[in-house]
Amino acid sequence: MYMCTGPMSELDALLTVIASSVPLDVMPGPTDPAGHWLPQQPLPACVLPHANRYSTLQRCTNPYDATVMNSDVQSEGRPLCEGRREGVVAGRQ
Repeated sequence: MYMCTGPMSELDALLTVIASSVPLDVMPGPTDPAGHWLPQQPLPACVLPHANRYSTLQRCTNPYDATVMNSDVQSEGRPLCEGRREGVVAGRQ
């Protein structure tokens, strides 16, 4: 059996472990193979072949809207700390 190695294979292995236990949303970032135009489309299923076998894995677009603990969350992929640094908190500028 042929096994690929490298960063994407390691990511796939990590996400497989996580997706086997909890729901997991994966959103592409600026250096991911999902295109550079917004909205970025979800990562192709073949990029994460093992993790993609779990129904708990959701490949999302960027930007992305989600509901977390009954609160709507919108993200364009920037870390929360970056938004705070720029003065954007709770959707207000």
